[in-house]
Amino acid sequence: MTGVRQDAVHGPPPGGVAPGEDPERAVLREVAEETGLTGARVVRRLAVDGRPHPETGQPRLTTYLLLDAPLEGPEAWEHRVRGDGGDAGMRFACRFVPLPLADPLADAQDAHLGRVDPHWVAQREAAGRGRPDEARPLS
Repeated sequence: MTGVRQDAVHGPPPGGVAPGEDPERAVLREVAEETGLTGARVVRRLAVDGRPHPETGQPRLTTYLLLDAPLEGPEAWEHRVRGDGGDAGMRFACRFVPLPLADPLADAQDAHLGRVDPHWVAQREAAGRGRPDEARPLS
C-alpha cells in the first residue's frame, strides 16, 4: 500500500453498486456503511472477477480495488451498520490484520493481493490457494 499500514480489512465489506454509481464511489460508501471507516481513498483498480455467486450460482461481476486507509484510528473496533440494506443495524467486529494473510478469505476474495505485492501471491500459491480460474485482472 502507498504510505499506509501494510494490512487489510479481513473480509471485504459486502455490498453492491447502486444504479449509476461507479465502483470507486460504491466501495467508499460501502466501507463507511459497513465498518464506519471514513477517510479511505481509492488508489487503483486491481481486477475484475466474473465468477458466479458461490451460493446462488447467479452471474456476478466483482471489482477489486486497492484502498489507502487512514493511519490514525484503532486496530480493532465494533460498528453498527448504517444504511437501509438488509444488514442495517447489525453489529460487526472489525479489525486490520497483517498481510500476507495467514488464512484465505471466503470465495478467494484475496486472490488479487499479488497485484499489490508479488510476495503475497507466492505465499498463496505455495499454500495451494491459487487464483480463481475465471478471474480477469485489469492491465
